[in-house]
Amino acid sequence: MDAVLNLATVPRPGEPAEWALNDRIRREGTVNLIEACRQNNVERLVQQSIAHLVANGSVDLLDETAPLRPTVVTQSAAEMENAVSASGLHWTVLRGGSILRSRHRPR
Repeated sequence: MDAVLNLATVPRPGEPAEWALNDRIRREGTVNLIEACRQNNVERLVQQSIAHLVANGSVDLLDETAPLRPTVVTQSAAEMENAVSASGLHWTVLRGGSILRSRHRPR
């Protein structure tokens, strides 16, 4: 295997118990995944994250140099990114802006 993609994402809106699980997956699951990569000689990790970590309340275009500004809601994502960047693996973090669920059903 050349790479691992960690695409764990946010839970459904309005489900508080799922947010606690989401935070645990971000914190503990990511650390476990990094260790699994090391044990299996997988050198590349691609981590899904959220653009809300760099939101600054302005309409300015932000890039990868923007500092993290975690909130109580996004703190676990910041910790997840920090674990990935400190892992010693070749890593990439992809920060998505919004994830929409389709209500359309294919015919």
